[in-house]
Amino acid sequence: MKRLLLGSTALIAAGFIAGSADAAEKITLGVGGYYRAAFGVVNEDDDTFDAGDNRRSHDLAQDAEVHFKGSTKLDNGIEVGARIELEGASGVGDPIDERYINFKGAFGEVRIGDDDDGRKQATTGYAPSPTPNTFGVNSPAFTFNNAGAGHITQSVSTFRSLENDSAKVIYFTPAVQGFRFIGSYAPDATQDRTGFGTSANNNCNQSSEALAGGVSYSGELNGVKVNGGGGYGTADREDGCAPGAQLDDPEFISAGIILGFGAIQVGGSILLIEDGPVLGVPMDESTEFDIGGTYALDGGVLVGGGWGRGEYSRMGGGEDTLNHYQAGASMPIGPGISVEAFVGYFNYNAALGLAGNNGWQAGVGTGLSF
Repeated sequence: MKRLLLGSTALIAAGFIAGSADAAEKITLGVGGYYRAAFGVVNEDDDTFDAGDNRRSHDLAQDAEVHFKGSTKLDNGIEVGARIELEGASGVGDPIDERYINFKGAFGEVRIGDDDDGRKQATTGYAPSPTPNTFGVNSPAFTFNNAGAGHITQSVSTFRSLENDSAKVIYFTPAVQGFRFIGSYAPDATQDRTGFGTSANNNCNQSSEALAGGVSYSGELNGVKVNGGGGYGTADREDGCAPGAQLDDPEFISAGIILGFGAIQVGGSILLIEDGPVLGVPMDESTEFDIGGTYALDGGVLVGGGWGRGEYSRMGGGEDTLNHYQAGASMPIGPGISVEAFVGYFNYNAALGLAGNNGWQAGVGTGLSF
């Protein structure tokens, strides 16, 4: 796969040079993004040393990104574009999120820069959610519950990264009968790398030589709309560790599918990780999944619910489990803007004698896309 990706990049670069003699007359520029805000409450375990101890029972949270885009078409028909995303979530120290240049043509698409790997690009991210902009049982923008001391996570996520938005080359084949292959290669798991020279290869347990790929499908079968996909990713662990601290190479496997029957959507997703970290905590293995469904009412109102579950096997023994249940609704109030609300219950069972956490949550929020 590495040779395929690098070879494809060389071919596209050659085509770009050949078409640059007569520069395109028009460059298209665009700005997009979103803003989200939500108010939520939680009633969770709050005894001494519990997750909710000395924590507020309510909060107001926000998340925003601005996307800058530009593209042009060369005389040879190749479209060249670029995208830079600025994020403004609370607590985010790095304002640059994803950024890349891309080349499109009959060959498919090649991206060069900081973006999700081929496995994540190919996999349907999560089950249908009635509150897609704000809440949910899988990778929600806002959670309104707390992870206790030693807990692995406070939310189920099938979006976890082998190497998060590090510099890579990604190749998308043209879609054939609804199917498309996506593959990627990243030399080093370092985001926003801009310096000269090569990066170090002895950072203890950092991921390098990351390969990922998958297949996606979008189409209709016997009147049922189908969107799905899955993929695999792995990387080499760098050495430089103290004796006994070296970890095995990580492996990520993910899959998901969404089925549409008129006003009804149902689906789910799953992520399996071996020898990979979950929010920085090394795991022997972890499994996370979600299932859910929505029903569209008149006026674009969505109602539905979902269940997410995570099982996390710690290195050295013990397993944590997290269950998340939510029901919610959203209503559009204008172009690109909605109001959303939910109620939910969560239960976290921690291993190794650590305190668990469970409780009820509720929230109301809004999301604007532009």
